[in-house]
Amino acid sequence: MLKLFNVLNNESDQSVDGIDYPILINTDQVVTIKPIRIMFQGHIIDGYWVRTTNGKKYRATRIPSELETLLSDDSHLTDTHLDENLESGEGNQLNH
Repeated sequence: MLKLFNVLNNESDQSVDGIDYPILINTDQVVTIKPIRIMFQGHIIDGYWVRTTNGKKYRATRIPSELETLLSDDSHLTDTHLDENLESGEGNQLNH
């Protein structure tokens, strides 16, 4: 399904007016989305590293809200606790 993202111009295109531009990306083709901090024109901005199945990589400043919600909601993840023996050097397993 096509969704609207805003991605940064290439570093060589910093003279182009505007920081980012809209692009439609097929979310079925998105492999990973990672929150990142981006240095752009002397400023640090929050963004996302988006990689697609065809190997294209984008530095996005905006992503669809449902994808951002997935990244920020960790309530569906399990907690991982260190095995007590791991701290003393006797164990090497994580308990879930």
